[in-house]
Amino acid sequence: MDVVLFSWGEKIEGGAAEALTLAADLAAGRGLELRWAVTAELEREAAALAAQEAGIRVVYLRISPVLSREGGMLQRLLPFYKFGLGAVLGSGRQYMSWIAIDDLMAAIDHILCRESLSGPINLCAPYPVTNREFTEHLNRILKRPTLFRIPAFLLHALFGEMADEEFLASLRAVPGKLIASGFEYQYPGIEEALRHALNRPPCA
Repeated sequence: MDVVLFSWGEKIEGGAAEALTLAADLAAGRGLELRWAVTAELEREAAALAAQEAGIRVVYLRISPVLSREGGMLQRLLPFYKFGLGAVLGSGRQYMSWIAIDDLMAAIDHILCRESLSGPINLCAPYPVTNREFTEHLNRILKRPTLFRIPAFLLHALFGEMADEEFLASLRAVPGKLIASGFEYQYPGIEEALRHALNRPPCA
């Protein structure tokens, strides 16, 4: 059966783009024709309906920020953190979902192999973290102190409405459907995922 993967959003970049590119090779190796599309909501609904009417399995990938040194969120943050500028944003209590690049690729392969999986699927680790937790973990791994907190009013002054979307919004997604289908994570926790992405040995 053919499979269409839709991203849940307007664009895919960094590690997510890398994973979806490799997914095409995985699908070919399993005798599947994989098509994936990045579309706006109305376009996605129309395309999904057409695919379903043609008997094609449709999966909506809700891809969380991907932890990969090759691109995406972590690559953009590393220069600041290495110079000791990794700061808690706002209250630091806002949640963020995430996923390690290896788990993302494994999850896509898992989805391709299970015809029972369709519809929206959260591609994220099972343990979301707060902004403060993420900042403290990354600083500790890089042997940098967490000295700063950038208050919300300053983020708003610098970035306007984008501050809420990019830095202050709280998202606590969980991969219920993925776990229920038997998927097992290599890097379920933020500490081990960051250490793997940065090629840093685990704590003794």
